[in-house]
Amino acid sequence: QLQGGIERYLKAFPDGGFWRGKNFVFDKREAVSAGNIDGDGGVIKKSKGKKKGKGKQDTNADLPANCCVCETKWDRYVGKKKCYTCGVPVLMCDKCMSKKPDKTKGMELLVRCPLCKKENITVPASEVEYTDNGVKNQALGEDKTSKGKAAGSVLKW
Repeated sequence: QLQGGIERYLKAFPDGGFWRGKNFVFDKREAVSAGNIDGDGGVIKKSKGKKKGKGKQDTNADLPANCCVCETKWDRYVGKKKCYTCGVPVLMCDKCMSKKPDKTKGMELLVRCPLCKKENITVPASEVEYTDNGVKNQALGEDKTSKGKAAGSVLKW
């Protein structure tokens, strides 16, 4: 990325070439793609009627990612939502965001990244003890009768 990477590739292949999806960037553009080099940044506005724009309109059907809660096609990191069990950023659609599952008792485990869901990680990131420089994490006060599986590494930011 520092040498141009994806951004240079998208300039060389305006139609996207073999690239699918969006490139998350750490500025107000938020994410850039072949069809949207100016980025997605800004507030999500509910559209009424036809969308304004030139050429191909974005449809959610061809998105490569899903909301972490309801699995609806979604590809925007909005609201700084993090995986409940490992802390990595997760995608959450505007409908699920309005329900606040990350702040509703009993719904927290819905807000997990795909890897934590696949690995059945259930111990909250806030209850993980860092051992061996973060390589062998375990649940706080963990013994052989643990209350769940802890993520092998947790992102704190």
